[in-house]
Amino acid sequence: MHALFWLTYIVWGVYVMGSYDGNFTRSFWADALQLPLKMAVTYFIMYFLLPRYVITRQYIQLVVLLALLIIVSSLLFRLTIFKIVKPFYYPESEFHFWNYAKMLWGTFEIFSIAAIAVSIKLFKLKYESIEREQALQQEKLKTELSFLKAQINPHFLFNTLNNIYGLSLKKSPQTSDAILKLSELLQFMLHDGAAEKIKLADEIKTLRDYIELEKLRYGNRLTVDFNTVIDNENEMIAPLLLIPFVENSFKHGASESRFDSTISIVLKMKEGVLSFMVSNSKEGHSENAAGIGLKNISRQLELIYGKYHQLDIFNKNNTFVVHLTIQLKEHAHAQLPHH
Repeated sequence: MHALFWLTYIVWGVYVMGSYDGNFTRSFWADALQLPLKMAVTYFIMYFLLPRYVITRQYIQLVVLLALLIIVSSLLFRLTIFKIVKPFYYPESEFHFWNYAKMLWGTFEIFSIAAIAVSIKLFKLKYESIEREQALQQEKLKTELSFLKAQINPHFLFNTLNNIYGLSLKKSPQTSDAILKLSELLQFMLHDGAAEKIKLADEIKTLRDYIELEKLRYGNRLTVDFNTVIDNENEMIAPLLLIPFVENSFKHGASESRFDSTISIVLKMKEGVLSFMVSNSKEGHSENAAGIGLKNISRQLELIYGKYHQLDIFNKNNTFVVHLTIQLKEHAHAQLPHH
């Protein structure tokens, strides 16, 4: 990149200077002899002044050193022309060393190319800084998401094991069936649950398995209605996002109720828009109906789907309702690289 930069500069300079008299060979050698000084000034600014005084904001020292650099480079530039360029390539031209207008033009010639090079360098540093910041932010979000999932899974497992323990105390014949369903759920969590996306059909199957597992515990005193209206079961969704809502309805609905309880679950998928509503009966107005599971999954939704989701929670006297909407198709389209 550096070689290309200086090659472009010298080709441009030879073309401009050679256009005056048509002698491009002479223009090339004149520019080539002046190039080392221009490169030295450019790299001195780029790799010494820039990191040591500009980035650290030591502006007084920077101004002093720049002033000295301007004086020294201007004199060296005139000396190069006086001792080498003029005698060998422009012997017919008159030359006065202390021509201040020419010295000023020479200074402009040196520092203009240095300014272009330094500007490119600053742009590159800024771009790399933005990329690094974005990478760190993404890594931070991934770490936070992994931590949240690690919290959700043990929470779910703890509740389910409690359910099975209750069945075993009663010596229920359904205990073995519950253990089998739990093993299937754990297998899903360990394998598919670690994936970035899964098919909606797999998420629905996991929901049904979980519901059947919970129904073993509550028996006839709990009524669960699970209805689906799906136009595309192959739509991709982040795994284990829906179970916490159902889990919350069991924990803060049926488990805290002394009477018969009902849970209604409606899952719809239409044209890439997922709608998931869970409502459960409860006793009285409880602020604790939204437990750690809902707070956790709410944060996961923010990290994964951001503005493409909406979560509404309604805590009424005898009913707790959660309504989740995710624009799956729009979110998937937004994740695609744009050219």
